[in-house]
Amino acid sequence: SNSISMHGSPLLGDSFFHFQHADPESTQGGELKLASLGTFDSTNPFIIKGRTAYGIKDLVFEPLMQRNYSEPFSLYGLIAEKVVYPENRNWIEFHINKLARFSDGVQIKSSDILFSFEQLKNNGRPNHRSYYSKVENVNIISDTKIKFSFSDKKDRELALILGLMPIL
Repeated sequence: SNSISMHGSPLLGDSFFHFQHADPESTQGGELKLASLGTFDSTNPFIIKGRTAYGIKDLVFEPLMQRNYSEPFSLYGLIAEKVVYPENRNWIEFHINKLARFSDGVQIKSSDILFSFEQLKNNGRPNHRSYYSKVENVNIISDTKIKFSFSDKKDRELALILGLMPIL
């Protein structure tokens, strides 16, 4: 599937083209000006102390999957075009979209997902370290497939939290 939901089935099917709140026929171009009050002391959005530049996390880093804010907790493919998981969610396998690229044009591979996971698990914010410590095993299946197996066999949310993992 290209999606996963915390409860029930995702609202949009596998063949959806855009979210309900997005209009692919909308006018393009123009100028948008945003403001932010205050200051920042880091451009690293994963610091624990200090203040990061406003919006940098969402503008620079992308997760494996993205939320549909019209649903309570459903994720749809972004870097990962497909996910495979059993009904009990003891593991999840992400299939990386072959068109997914870093800003320098380099294709995103499973080894990049593993690198991001290990960095966030070992050096990330406390929430990343806490959640990712519940992953028992990570297997790179191919350049475009990676599987995460969980030690907590009753945590149905962990598969979705991994889908929100920012790729560094």
